[in-house]
Amino acid sequence: LNCIAVLLLGGVSDAGSSNSLGFTWLAIGITIVSWLYGPFVFNPYQFDLDEVKGDMRAWVGFFLEDSGKWWVDNYQKTQLKASKGFRESVIGVNFLISIFCLAVWFAIVTHKLHLLNVIYSAYPSLETLSIMSLVPPVGAGLLYCLVVSGLESILGC
Repeated sequence: LNCIAVLLLGGVSDAGSSNSLGFTWLAIGITIVSWLYGPFVFNPYQFDLDEVKGDMRAWVGFFLEDSGKWWVDNYQKTQLKASKGFRESVIGVNFLISIFCLAVWFAIVTHKLHLLNVIYSAYPSLETLSIMSLVPPVGAGLLYCLVVSGLESILGC
């Protein structure tokens, strides 16, 4: 699949001569060979057919013997652990989506204000409008930090 993608993207006639892809094909070939034969090189027992058969019997037994009892026990022991602390991640998907939406909104507002400054560049008050448009997101965060710091010092947290 990768070879086809490289051929379509880089091997088209207007991309140059076919010799210019020689190093690309060499790199892809070396990658394919290393992925295919790397496990055998680093584990020489895989060259022995008896060892491969023994490994396959152990693998099949682990997953299928006693209706997968060994696999289920191992999964429950290593993966299913009682949660400690938060049940969900602090940085969850909802948080990331909301940050993304906020960033998109901020980019759109900034872009529109820039266009407004370009179109109406003769009016000097538009620069003040651009600066004041940053007050709610930046100023609200600053105000929140100041209020929380003040409450922490008052309450002794």
